[in-house]
Amino acid sequence: TGQLRALTGPGTFTPFMVHMAVCALLLHRNTGAEDMIFGMPLSTRDNADQKDLTGLFVNVVPLRLRLTRGLSFSGLLQHVRARVLRAMMHRHLAFHELVGHLRLGQEAGSGGLFRIFLNHASVQRLPVQAGDCTFELLPSTNITAAFEMNLAIVETDSGFDTVFEFDDMLFTPSDVAALAEDYQRVLSASLNDPGAAVSDWLAPVKLACTGDDMPLAPGLPVHRWFEAQVRRAPDAVALVFQDTRLSYRALNALANQLAGRLRAAGVGRNALVGICIERSPQMVIAILAVLKAGGAYLPIDPD
Repeated sequence: TGQLRALTGPGTFTPFMVHMAVCALLLHRNTGAEDMIFGMPLSTRDNADQKDLTGLFVNVVPLRLRLTRGLSFSGLLQHVRARVLRAMMHRHLAFHELVGHLRLGQEAGSGGLFRIFLNHASVQRLPVQAGDCTFELLPSTNITAAFEMNLAIVETDSGFDTVFEFDDMLFTPSDVAALAEDYQRVLSASLNDPGAAVSDWLAPVKLACTGDDMPLAPGLPVHRWFEAQVRRAPDAVALVFQDTRLSYRALNALANQLAGRLRAAGVGRNALVGICIERSPQMVIAILAVLKAGGAYLPIDPD
C-alpha cells in the first residue's frame, strides 16, 4: 500500500491508472495479447447544476492499450495516463450511441468492444450517519457478471482491495484465484522496479483452464470457446482447406466482419439463419458469424 501511494498523487498517476497498467500486464502475461481494449466508467457529473441531483451520472468508455517490446512499467503508466486523459475528453459520448454508430450490436452489454471491465472505488469510513439513516457496506451475493471479467480496485482508509467478478461459464474459481495471485506478483514486481522492461520479469504462466485438458463449462456456446482459443493462440493455424490456411486471428476477424453485417440486417437472439453452402472456409466463417450475432444456424444441403 505504501509503495502504491508513493507512486500516485496529484499531477502524476491515480490508483486506477496503476490498476489498469497492472491489468494490462496481467492480460499480456496470461494470453500474450499486446493490443487490448478495456471498458471503464467515467463520471459525467461535472456540472455545478448536477451536484445535488440524485442519480447515476456515469458513462462507459472503451480504452485501447498497446504494449510494445522493451516497454517498462513506468513507460506503460505514461501510456495509460495519456489514454485515460484522452478518453475523459469523450466521456459525454453515450456508449449506446457509439455501439449503434459502429453497428456492433449489444453483445454482453459491451457491443463486442471489450470483454474486461476495470473499475475503481473510493470508500469512505463507514458506517455513515445522515439524519436518522445509517449507511454501511454489505457483501453482495448472487451477482450476475455483466462482462467476462470485472476487475475493481477499492480504496479505503486502511489500503487497497482488489475485487474479481467473473463469468463462471468461462472461468473456474481456481482460475480466478490463480489470476489474483498473479496480480499480486505483477503489482509487486512493477512497484519494486518500475524502470525494468516488462519482458525482463514477465514470464507466461499456465492457467488451470488451458490446453487439451480444459474442463468443459456446461452450456458454453461454441463460438465462446473459439474466441478463448483466439486469445490464447491467435497466430496458430485454425483452419486448413486445400491451399487455404487461416489462423485463429484471421478466422475470427472474418467471422466478426460478417457478424457485424448480420446484426445490421437484424439478426439477433432467437433468429434462425439458413446456411446453404458447400463445405469450405466460408461455411465455417458463416457458422461462427451467425453464433456471434446471437442467432442459430440451419444447415441446408446445396444439393
